[in-house]
Amino acid sequence: MDNKQIYNVPQTYEERTRLRNLIDEFVSSQLLGPPLSMDDLSGLSDRLISDNTLEPEMKGWIMVEVNNCVWRETVASIPYDKRILLLPKCLSHSTKCKADVDELGLLCHRCSLCSIPDLQDKADDLGMMSIVAEGFTSVIGLIENRVVDTVIGVGCLDSLERAFPLLINNAVPGLAIPLNISGCKDTNVDYGYVNRMISMLSEKEIHLLDYDHLKSTLKSWFSYENLSALLTGYTDLTSTITKEWLGGATENVGALTC
Repeated sequence: MDNKQIYNVPQTYEERTRLRNLIDEFVSSQLLGPPLSMDDLSGLSDRLISDNTLEPEMKGWIMVEVNNCVWRETVASIPYDKRILLLPKCLSHSTKCKADVDELGLLCHRCSLCSIPDLQDKADDLGMMSIVAEGFTSVIGLIENRVVDTVIGVGCLDSLERAFPLLINNAVPGLAIPLNISGCKDTNVDYGYVNRMISMLSEKEIHLLDYDHLKSTLKSWFSYENLSALLTGYTDLTSTITKEWLGGATENVGALTC
């Protein structure tokens, strides 16, 4: 499908606010809990569009906002110092920005020609980390090492869609705030909405999944040694190949089948 058909953003702040309120009411009525798959988000967004006669072209934007509603309480329960705000470089002024860029992202000069310094200052005041970089891959290392437990990211809808599997695959709670216009320069975002999202704080205690422990446990279940112990009566070639494959020892499968 042509991205232009599904990546439309509501044109005015008033319309975006109205739709966000509508989405919030809808999600609250469904008693949904995170995480939701892409198929879940797609189906829920189709229902919202159908029930409220919304433009189908806004489906991508609606999916992002539905996901935000579902994760909001979890993100609000995470301490500020375990959150990171990820901003795109395209929020800067393309012709006047004098900031340098290194391997970690944009080194803002605080020139006040765009919203980046104000958003980073707000994050700093709260005790949050912030990075100006392209794509969520720049924070994966921080997530895997548990330096941060949640990501609040601003980006275009296309970029946010690509980032979604990264967050799911690493069991990371997150909020995604779409830019109001497409393009790779001189974009803008609802500044007040970003401020509200990063400022949320809940006293509700949330226990996040220990993703590393889950990966380790699953790996042990499907290890060749564990499978061999469970399947002691199966010693034929087909069973051996199956145990090798399930156990991840795929480099040996080719030799067995030659």
